[in-house]
Amino acid sequence: MTAISLVQKAIARMCSISAEELVSSSRRQEIVTSRKMVYLVCRQVLGSSFLRIARAFNKDNHTSVISAYKDALRRWTPEQLLEKLRPYFFGEIDAIIAHLMDQVALTRERLKSPGVSRCHEKDLEFYNEELRQALKLRRALARPEGGRNVREVILPGGRRYVFKTPRYRKAA
Repeated sequence: MTAISLVQKAIARMCSISAEELVSSSRRQEIVTSRKMVYLVCRQVLGSSFLRIARAFNKDNHTSVISAYKDALRRWTPEQLLEKLRPYFFGEIDAIIAHLMDQVALTRERLKSPGVSRCHEKDLEFYNEELRQALKLRRALARPEGGRNVREVILPGGRRYVFKTPRYRKAA
């Protein structure tokens, strides 16, 4: 499961539609609006390219994603959407991060063995990118507590992940 598909599922649940409807070519207003939300979160929070987002929605051309994204920017801020989406993510995102960490470790072990093909290197690049995006999403969803800039998350299986949230300072 990719980070984009995780966003798709969460927004589909929030809007009470199916993930298949979200990816379909339907022009019903509630589906189009939900799609725009996904585009905004994927672009602003995950940093995904328009082409990658378009591919996740089975679109041939990314220009429709660009125009819908611009419309979404006029309607919402990423912070507004993340605040609404927070309850729909947390159960899954930690499990996905743990799974991706396992895949990265497994692929690194495969690369150490002799006679490894180039496909394992591509797999490692893919898993690292997906892990990076999932961690970015997790970081965006985490609420900073008490102004502390370090946050620790305990993943399934007892593994710990520590990340830093930015500390904002007042301009002098």
